[in-house]
Parts: sequence; structure tokens; C-alpha cells
Amino acid sequence: MTKPHRGDAISLAIDDLAFGGEGVGRVNGYVIFVRGGLPGDRLKVRVVEARARFGRAVIESIEAPSPDRIEAPCPYFGRCGGCRLQHLAYPAQLAFKEKQVRDCLERLGGLPPFELRPILPAPEDYGYRNKM
Repeated sequence: MTKPHRGDAISLAIDDLAFGGEGVGRVNGYVIFVRGGLPGDRLKVRVVEARARFGRAVIESIEAPSPDRIEAPCPYFGRCGGCRLQHLAYPAQLAFKEKQVRDCLERLGGLPPFELRPILPAPEDYGYRNKM
């Protein structure tokens, strides 16, 4: 398969999360970002944007959910835009955030390998955020 085109429906395995929380999948090396996709998901998606180096797609259906996928507790999740990872189990959120910090310091900051202390979880998973 060549690079997907706008309007194509494809089956996509999500293997990573981008900085903004979008799922990242690849088709023959071509990167596709999917809002709401989680690492470990197998999704049926429709390509809505196809640029030279990456594309964007929307979820049509979840063929096989990630083991870290949970039901978001907020009834407005996905519509208001305030929380992007409520559907990701909290321990997996912490691991993702730790990976982001390490990536920023090593890859972007050029630091040599270092010891990164684990992120301390909040006492309450919800109800502590100061912005909505």
C-alpha cells in the first residue's frame, strides 16, 4: 500500500502517543495521528488529512481496544476538549508523561542519559485540576 489518501478507510495499530495526546500509528512508515487513539489500540480509521510527511485520521471503530483503555468518567469527555487522556488508565498516563519528560530532555535538550525519578501520582485521580 502506498501513502494513504484523504477519505481512505484503513485498519491501524496505534503504537505511541504524540505530545498533544494523539495516538500515533504508521502505515509503511507513513505517520498517522489519531485523536482518541491509545497505544495498543487496533482501530478502523478514516484519513481526513494527508500531507507529505504525515496524516490525520478519525476513529470509525475500535477493532481491538488497548489494555490501558478505560471508560472516561466525564460525560463531556471528547466534546469539551479540556481533558485529552481520561480514557487512558492513570498508571499509563504517568508512564506517558515520564516518557515525554525524558524525550524532551534527551532528544530535544541534548542531555546525555540520566536518572529520572518516577512521577509521583496524585492522591486523587480526578478533582484536583485547576483548569477546565
